[in-house]
Amino acid sequence: MSENNQIENTELTSLPNIGKEMKRQLNAVGINTPEELVATGSREAWLRIRAIDSSACYNRLCGLEGAIQGIRWHHLDDNLKKELKAFYEANRLGQKATIAETDNQNMKIIMNGIQRSPKDKNWNDN
Repeated sequence: MSENNQIENTELTSLPNIGKEMKRQLNAVGINTPEELVATGSREAWLRIRAIDSSACYNRLCGLEGAIQGIRWHHLDDNLKKELKAFYEANRLGQKATIAETDNQNMKIIMNGIQRSPKDKNWNDN
């Protein structure tokens, strides 16, 4: 959570974007409190959930990040969303991927020899 968003409640469901099902999954992967979620980070938490639920999607990753920041995931910074999308694309199929460029304007992912970029027509497909 940001310095402005103090964690006051020990219930995961007190965080934005965390409902009963997300709480259940977080508990299943060893994350039981908002503090543990913050310490783990959205990407690692998502990877753990992905290991037990292959349907874990980009929106779930954004939801976790939003929960950590104390905001609805729709309000995440656009550049952060692009970074999360690149992470999701690199990890969603369990494939090894290389992020060829990391600046947000020209980010590219090479996965199984296929290069993708946020500028591609199908970039936002899940």
